[in-house]
Amino acid sequence: RGEDSLFDLDKLEPIIKSNFNEFTDRELGDLFEELCLTYLIPRKISPSMPSSDTICNLIPRLVMTDLSDKSALRVYDPTVGLGFLLSRTSMLMTEALKSNVKFVGQDIDGDKTLFAYMNLCMHGVKAKDIKLLIGDTLSTDLLPDEKFDAVMVDTPLALRWEPKEELEDDPRYQILGRVPSKRSADFAFVAHA
Repeated sequence: RGEDSLFDLDKLEPIIKSNFNEFTDRELGDLFEELCLTYLIPRKISPSMPSSDTICNLIPRLVMTDLSDKSALRVYDPTVGLGFLLSRTSMLMTEALKSNVKFVGQDIDGDKTLFAYMNLCMHGVKAKDIKLLIGDTLSTDLLPDEKFDAVMVDTPLALRWEPKEELEDDPRYQILGRVPSKRSADFAFVAHA
């Protein structure tokens, strides 16, 4: 909210409810994603590209093969961005598995996190089933003790990062024997997931 926000969310909700009630959650969600791609990405409001349709369809299908017997699931995306991967996961998992799915995500960009929340809501995910956090997932693990049934991530490849000295003792990077170099965060994302 505030002077610099793109729109007032309190005004948006009644518009959606009154004008779009004949659309399914999936249709509304797809519309929201199309608007993001058409208006946000070209204007550099979101400097990184969202996950492709291929990735958004493939990753949840791969993960679902091992989760078919669960009645409740917790899914985590440590680089949630605009929420395209989680929103597609919500559609595929709730349709195929008929499970209660909780979605958890983290992103360094607070604006993207807000759009991810809206994206999930537009796809019919209830607010109680969404937990999105703002923070650098590689430097600060905001969920160190939480367990998930699935971790889905489309990492930003070849991302440069500045690892801090205190990360030397971070258990996430112990599997590698050391904190990955600042040249590329690829291995850091793999160790974190």
